[in-house]
Amino acid sequence: MKKPFFVLLSAISAWATSGYAAVLVGNVEVNPATSVTFSSGDTVDWAIWDTTDSTAVGSISSTNTQSGGAGLISAITPFSTVSASPNTIRGVGGTTQEFSYSNGTSPTAQSNASLGFVANSTLATAGRGVQLSIIGDPGQLYQVNVWTVGFAGQGEMRASLHNASTVVLSSEAFGSNGVNKASNLFSFEFMPDSISDLLTLSFHLQASGIGANGHVGIQAVTISAVPEPASCVLLLGLGGLTLAFTNRRPRV
Repeated sequence: MKKPFFVLLSAISAWATSGYAAVLVGNVEVNPATSVTFSSGDTVDWAIWDTTDSTAVGSISSTNTQSGGAGLISAITPFSTVSASPNTIRGVGGTTQEFSYSNGTSPTAQSNASLGFVANSTLATAGRGVQLSIIGDPGQLYQVNVWTVGFAGQGEMRASLHNASTVVLSSEAFGSNGVNKASNLFSFEFMPDSISDLLTLSFHLQASGIGANGHVGIQAVTISAVPEPASCVLLLGLGGLTLAFTNRRPRV
């Protein structure tokens, strides 16, 4: 899914005016397309967590990833803003989102598959959620799409990167009616100062409006490269120069 051009411009502007500092911007789409296709030419890496195993564990690796991908996406681990234990994660099923791909590791392909996802094992508890990290490139702006799922509550996504302002976004208030659980798509552009500076994404249940068995979780992540920031800045500069000449009034 392509991001709105103004978001890309914001990322480029932040990069250009900050002395090549780290870049991190994002937004959320509460009604993403129900059917999503991971295209070979569009991504450098992707990962999905198709699990409904209710066993509580401390980490869950992706169940499938892009064949020949860059290996930039970590396993999912528990996240909590409260100290109470236990803090574990598990698989959950019953979602509205469908995924198609032909460049997976195993299986290599699926069409309109409804997948499971990973959520915190402790339900209906504010502050409980999941997290993962992503490796970036100091010389390349990446777009990260994170498909999330929620039920009987509202989720908060926090994206953090060294030397960049933390981005905090809220999901829709997920309902508890119906068989399937709704999906939201969080999207970010980021570029670190150093290869060792990871993008950390955490998604947890907010305090208000939690219903019985309320939970939120992560289902899939894709990473794609966007045009080189320096090239885009140059193009924007040339565009502005052209516009200046176009709008120049003749002398009288």
